[in-house]
This record gives sequence, structure tokens and C-alpha cells, in this order.
Amino acid sequence: MYQFTRQATSVPAAKARLRQNLPNLSLLVADQDRAFGRPDKTASGHPKPGKLAPDFTVTTLDGAKFTLSEQRGKIVLLHFWGTWCGPCVKSLPALNRYHEHLKQKYGDRVVLLDLVMDDTDFKLRDFVATYKLTTPQARIGTALRPCGVLRRRECPVTISMIGPDGRVLLNRESPEDSSDTETVIDRTLAQNSRKSAAR
Repeated sequence: MYQFTRQATSVPAAKARLRQNLPNLSLLVADQDRAFGRPDKTASGHPKPGKLAPDFTVTTLDGAKFTLSEQRGKIVLLHFWGTWCGPCVKSLPALNRYHEHLKQKYGDRVVLLDLVMDDTDFKLRDFVATYKLTTPQARIGTALRPCGVLRRRECPVTISMIGPDGRVLLNRESPEDSSDTETVIDRTLAQNSRKSAAR
């Protein structure tokens, strides 16, 4: 997460730093009304459930563009991981099976995307082949590696869920456990269907 002050950082310098550290990120929408100044160390860097998720565009390994705002009307499940992250790699077979289960159960009503915090495509492509990953993979670079911020040697898998209205449903700080993922999806899809029928 980048914190800039008005005096210390020019917009071109900030953009250059973002381009260098996030090579595959082609669009990032920031809240222009966000206050500048010293970061609040007690505040979370994750958007809270109910808040609008920041829009972004990434390119997947197969060359497709993915833009979050273009997924409105669907639930988006974002899985952050890295080939350098021991727990992430260990969880890949189970996660791959779970993603397949979600695809079978919900079809195109739920969109899955893996955001991979690696520096190059080579190792990621090897992991995709080895673990037979079928979820689209977009490499976003290592600058925002959670482990570096937390100063941990290994990083837990991080998952965020965005609702059909573009608002955060779940993130790693949400009260629901990850085992409640399908409960949240079912509830959200039912609410979305009722809203659509009422129009």
C-alpha cells in the first residue's frame, strides 16, 4: 500500500513508482477525496465490507483483460497468492478443487480471479501447469507482498469477495470465516435476484 503526502511526492513520480512496482496493472482508480497525511497505523489497508471496492484492470497470463467494474451483476472472488508463499502453494490443490466446485455450483454468476504476487511469469506458468490451475491468473508483482508488510516468513492465503454492486462482501478481516463463503454467495445472489425482480 502506498502512502503519499502532497509535499513529498509529485503525481508523475508516484505514477512512475506504481508502474515500476506493479508491472501488469494497467488501471487503478483511487479515491481522490482521500485525505493526505500520515498513515493511521491502527487503520486497515483493506476496504471494509460494505465499502465500494477500488476498480482495477489486470492482464491474465492468457492475455485477457480483466476489469473489476465490468463484472457488475456478478460476485467476484479474488484470491491473492504467490509462488514464494509456502502456505499458498500448499493450499493450491484444495483451492483448485474448491474453485471447480464453485464453477459447477454457480456457473457464470461467480467470477474467480487469482492475483499473483510474483516478479515474472516464468515460475507462475510452471505452477499453473504443475498444479493444473484452471482459474485465470494475473501477475501483479511483489511490491504489495503482505508478508513484507507483516514481516512474516510465510504468508497466509488472502481472499476477498466483491458483490454484484461492486461493494466488498468479505475480506480477511470480515467476521465470517472462509467456511461461510458459500453462505454469503447464496445470500447475496438471492438478494440480487429479489432486487432484479422488483425492478
